[in-house]
Amino acid sequence: MGKIIVKNAVKRGYCNCGCGQKTQIITHTNNNLNKIKGECNNFITGHHTKNIPKTSSQKEKMSITRKIWYKNNPDKAELKNEKTRLTNIKRGTHKNEKNVNWYGGISKLKIKRTLTNNKKEEIKKRDGYRCQECFRNREELEQPLLVHHIDFDKLNDEDNNLITLCNPCHSKLNYNRENWINHFQNVQIQRGII
Repeated sequence: MGKIIVKNAVKRGYCNCGCGQKTQIITHTNNNLNKIKGECNNFITGHHTKNIPKTSSQKEKMSITRKIWYKNNPDKAELKNEKTRLTNIKRGTHKNEKNVNWYGGISKLKIKRTLTNNKKEEIKKRDGYRCQECFRNREELEQPLLVHHIDFDKLNDEDNNLITLCNPCHSKLNYNRENWINHFQNVQIQRGII
């Protein structure tokens, strides 16, 4: 008969995850968890799954549970999200080079853009401070007006490529870009700008 080899054998009274820390003595018997008063715990709290990757079914169950919790506790979820955001700000985990969008303090664009705040104001004035899609003016809107690049090219800052839109109309433009380019070019032609 061969020897039985026990991998990662841990002394009694120490955490079975292999961290080397002593476990606590059980203070009361719990038959459901197979814990007997006076014996040592097998793990320190939180160490029973340490270094053990979760299966896809476990991850799916955790995801569903988390979604249900967020749905049933919207106030707590909002506070939790705000607390996490503020903690990240205090820790500085999203500043400068720690931010995923950081490019060494320089823009991704190699060419300097010419669309300044003054030019944006000129375009809004030219368009009568109205959204050129829904024709609401800035007094009717709660949000400020935006200047949109008709051809979606941020480097093409020519006057005939710029149009004033409100935020709700501007947010619709992410789909069917070709249709929107044609639509706004026709609008500019009708207005005599192109």
